[in-house]
Amino acid sequence: MKPLETTVEEVLRTAIQSEVETRVYYQMLAERTADAAVRKRMLQLADGELVHRAKLERKYREMVGNAAPDPQTVRIDLPPDVADKIIPSLAKRNLIRGWRLRLPSGQAVARAMGAPVLGEGNNGPIRIGQFTDQPEGQRGIEAISPVFEDNCPLWAYCLAETNNHTVPGHRGVKSKLLGEVGGRIVAETFAAVLIHDRQLFVSQNPNWRPYIGGGRTFGLREFVNFAIGK
Repeated sequence: MKPLETTVEEVLRTAIQSEVETRVYYQMLAERTADAAVRKRMLQLADGELVHRAKLERKYREMVGNAAPDPQTVRIDLPPDVADKIIPSLAKRNLIRGWRLRLPSGQAVARAMGAPVLGEGNNGPIRIGQFTDQPEGQRGIEAISPVFEDNCPLWAYCLAETNNHTVPGHRGVKSKLLGEVGGRIVAETFAAVLIHDRQLFVSQNPNWRPYIGGGRTFGLREFVNFAIGK
């Protein structure tokens, strides 16, 4: 397999540029949205990128020995589906897209996978509401419309599964994990890309095994530490 041709300086410089571009992206989304709460959140995320950039620039000075160069000018043109003012709700656009593509219902996919079907037996109901840990304001999807009885949109079904897979995350913050259907869809998508892309290391060197972390632990932390030369 061809060795990695990069340097710590290049990795950090690219990461700083990415933070700058991400901040501009969030600012543009804030300008596009018609929802005040969404606008506030986008601006908060944009401000957060300044903190990330400062950390990377400090790391650059420590690793390279001088200040990071000024980032390149950023120009981002939002595609129409992102800058959509007619349907500003991402959730609504996801539901419409699934309907137009004639995606099967979440229950149908669960049965095809042999996974537990929400709303059947002791598997718990499909509850729709704000994506929080609080059940207040949530209600069964059938209460929204009878058309959704045993016919939950796949996207909404994957979100509903996370109610049964909430775990204590970093610093005690509750984290919602994908369930049987959503998790398998995501995992099989990544697996298919790895298997069928002949340019990836999985195809070029199928016997390769991670050696960072003593061959036992190889996660995002180990990958980033390797990239910055730690």
